[in-house]
Amino acid sequence: MIFVKAAQIIRVISRSFLDGSSEALSFPHNPSDVDRKPRRIMTTVERKSTRAGGERAARLVFCASAIGEIGVGAGALAFPQILVILLAAPLDSSGLLVARMLGSALLALGVTWWIVRNEPLHELSSRFVGGYLIYNIGMGLLFSARAIDAAEPTVPWVVAVVHLLAGVGFAGSMLVVQRRAGNGG
Repeated sequence: MIFVKAAQIIRVISRSFLDGSSEALSFPHNPSDVDRKPRRIMTTVERKSTRAGGERAARLVFCASAIGEIGVGAGALAFPQILVILLAAPLDSSGLLVARMLGSALLALGVTWWIVRNEPLHELSSRFVGGYLIYNIGMGLLFSARAIDAAEPTVPWVVAVVHLLAGVGFAGSMLVVQRRAGNGG
């Protein structure tokens, strides 16, 4: 029973994050109201109904990238040997230090993206889109080059394709949003 309630709460919270509102939930404060489901505040429903498909797609790609970078960064920081799989190359002692530094940078990047995920899209585009695109396209190209030279190119190719798709998908979604805004809706 408690796992079902926890799953319901997680589902509602994750939907509220994708909807772009961190204030989208109202939880009961009275212990007798625990069985009552969390309810959405009207502003979130109104915001959701006006959000276009391009904006939802851009936010979804941005959030997924944030979660992915947080996961890879935390993993690389704690277990730098993981990067042996991604890089398809062995790491020496100084390589382990650089791998941990990379993990720390990826974790910081992912956390930053996660913190700003609910920013209005016009602010997000003016402040973060350039860096997001440079990072994802650059990583895609670097991993593509690595995959060409690697003895086991599968993982570097997967990482390259994911980064390239994230960059191109986000750029495409942002273009759709900007065209709709330019056409008045």
